Amino acid sequence: TLISGNQDLINHLGRQASSAFFITRIVTDYFRELVKTNSKPKKIALELSDSKILVWAEINENDEVMEDGLILTEAKMNADYSKYGFHISSTIVEDSDKLPVPSHYKNVPIN
Repeated sequence: TLISGNQDLINHLGRQASSAFFITRIVTDYFRELVKTNSKPKKIALELSDSKILVWAEINENDEVMEDGLILTEAKMNADYSKYGFHISSTIVEDSDKLPVPSHYKNVPIN
């Protein structure tokens, strides 16, 4: 690709590599931070794209501590990674809402 000088393809491949690198780092850092804040939602699922991560988290009803941990973790990741064009957006629901995880999200097993 470099020899042919196809600038579009060169930039496309660079973007793919950049997305893979940063998305992997932000997901890893996100879960490390959740562990630090002792935040363990009942359910958690992710939807990944080239520049953002959507988080679906289900917590116990009125668990303000857990909700705060999830919100603060999101804020920390966005503070660290938004300068590179990557961010997290969370949807936090309570178990009493009885909402299913949207079908386009991938469940993350919680141990």
